[in-house]
Amino acid sequence: MKNINNIDCTLRDGGNLNNWHFSNSEIENIIKGLDQARIDIIEIGYKGGSSSNKQKDVGDAARCDPSFIENLPNLANSMYAIMIAPSVETKLSIIEEIDREKITWIRIAAYPENIALAFPFIKYAKNCGFNVSMNLMGASKVSPAEILIIAQKIKELNVNLFCIADSFGSMIPEQVKEIFNLVLGNINIDMGFHGHNNLGLAFTNALTAIETGATFIDTSLNGMARGAGNLPTEQFVSAINKFNICSKYDSQPLLETAEYLLEEVMDEPMRISKAEILCGINDLHYYYFDIIDKVCKENNYDLYHFAELLSKRTASSVDKKIVDEVVKIVEKGDFQT
Repeated sequence: MKNINNIDCTLRDGGNLNNWHFSNSEIENIIKGLDQARIDIIEIGYKGGSSSNKQKDVGDAARCDPSFIENLPNLANSMYAIMIAPSVETKLSIIEEIDREKITWIRIAAYPENIALAFPFIKYAKNCGFNVSMNLMGASKVSPAEILIIAQKIKELNVNLFCIADSFGSMIPEQVKEIFNLVLGNINIDMGFHGHNNLGLAFTNALTAIETGATFIDTSLNGMARGAGNLPTEQFVSAINKFNICSKYDSQPLLETAEYLLEEVMDEPMRISKAEILCGINDLHYYYFDIIDKVCKENNYDLYHFAELLSKRTASSVDKKIVDEVVKIVEKGDFQT
């Protein structure tokens, strides 16, 4: 049996689909099902908002104010986590608003180019007594050697978990294996994996991560998340139970809760269409698609060539300036630049 800890991200990552407008009863039903299934960690949302989804009309799980945390159901089996994605405007003091009696884990998330923003938050959260995970978003944008350097730095900060996020669903198992082997071959640290499903590889990549030493795997019910979504919690748990990889979870409450979400909460099931696959094969943030699709339609550009060119120039987070730079290159007719 493998030592596996499951982190369900439905209320946090899944909130990208409905701008975190979960009703109180929906939140209660989701948490109850996850707790009955003995999921290790339930991530309830963002503290301070998402770094990617800039919608202003958002529900409580996008902010996790003290009153929201106070009203969360008590847990019998699971622990609560909250995510902070720091920007230059984010104050360390938001950590002081988080109830340590209710919330056990804080997950600090940053893209590689903004990794330095995470360090003071990791330090502060540790000093406040929380378990802390550092989530490296857009990990496909940097080399394994660069990821090792990041891991060495956060090891010095005494993090409890280093989570590799395939934010754009572009990784293949060989990449996952190389990252985990390199980091765990050099550092004694707990590692996790968060996979998106643009190329249908979220489960394969999660299994590869487990085989190479991952002890934490992120999922969400029905795969609920932006773009192609995450690895579905109910599928992951059912599969690792069936194949005796880990048998500490109860699948039945997950299947019932996932069905409840499909019938009562989600407007439609997760789907993998042209947008998701195009972003996956080009290692692009999903929120780039609407921008480049609009640009290409307005200017009669070839969407596939445009996405390919953008993939060679883009950073992890969405940057309209880079799209404008690619427009200038396309206008010159030079797709090789």
